[in-house]
Amino acid sequence: MIYSLDDGQRNYLLRQPESGMGYQIAQDQSVVFLNAELAVLIPDEGLSIGLSAVFQKKAEWFQVFFEETEPNDQDELLASLDPYPHQEMPAILTHGSYFSSVSPHERYLRYTAFMKDRRIDMANRSILANTYITTAREAGIAHSGQAAVSRFGLPNPYPAWICYEIRPAQSIQIQCGNSAPNFGQAGGGVEILLLSATSKGTVRVPPRKIPKL
Repeated sequence: MIYSLDDGQRNYLLRQPESGMGYQIAQDQSVVFLNAELAVLIPDEGLSIGLSAVFQKKAEWFQVFFEETEPNDQDELLASLDPYPHQEMPAILTHGSYFSSVSPHERYLRYTAFMKDRRIDMANRSILANTYITTAREAGIAHSGQAAVSRFGLPNPYPAWICYEIRPAQSIQIQCGNSAPNFGQAGGGVEILLLSATSKGTVRVPPRKIPKL
């Protein structure tokens, strides 16, 4: 089942660390939250197989959601969903990596399949704390939206073809590692978890669009 999230649930998720670029997994792996706006309950088949089954059953629905549609169309799509039924939000699954820092004014990237990335503060052109980005060097490997899905082990099979450029204005503490194979994807991409938000004007908007395939 797929559910929509209300403002309180969304704000809770945006205060929690991501499990990977653009998604969060409940610690008991019973639900995956996409872009802090969709909750996908996982069937009994388990995380990877169950999530794939949901995407296959709702392929036409998701295709509309990830296409370049008008904002009103997406709002209507979300409004058609039942609200997430649980009052208490779960703890989010995180994984370990080594501590380091990003360098001021260097170029970093964030890939997403969503036209509106909830972890980008569009008004201030900044990015929220506990958000995953990657190095600029990954652009040579994740050269298409589908390649980005494989490279960063993303749960959605739809191309992450929207690419935000981030240039932090100051050094920020991070956790850095590599994405693990997951959801039937190879993984291996560099993952950088920003432990603090970036300052105003550090995210380039509108984002760049790369080939989908």
